[in-house]
Amino acid sequence: MFTPQSITEELKRINDSVPALIKEFTLIEKKKTPAIELVMMEYLKLPNVPDKKRQQVQNLFDSGMFSKKQIYENPKVAKQRDDYVTREIRKSVKAGRLPTKKQLKELGLDDFKKLYD
Repeated sequence: MFTPQSITEELKRINDSVPALIKEFTLIEKKKTPAIELVMMEYLKLPNVPDKKRQQVQNLFDSGMFSKKQIYENPKVAKQRDDYVTREIRKSVKAGRLPTKKQLKELGLDDFKKLYD
């Protein structure tokens, strides 16, 4: 008999079995403003920049304004991860470790229905 806890445990096992390289390369961290950072670094190198402006730009660098990063999802690797998880779910259903759509409906476990969409 399937319980929400047994289904959750099996899904956790599947999630933990995703290869490490796929997990590592699914999310990419990139700088938000690399071009602006480069321009401002060049600006600071100019000899005729007033001290007040130089200090303002330096304060922006010190505050981390130009070193902020944004996390992006790599679509190719994300698709590989999703395909892997889908295959593992199908294997678990076939092996009897996860319920079928029909069994989910009979058990009233509609929270897990999105697994099969």
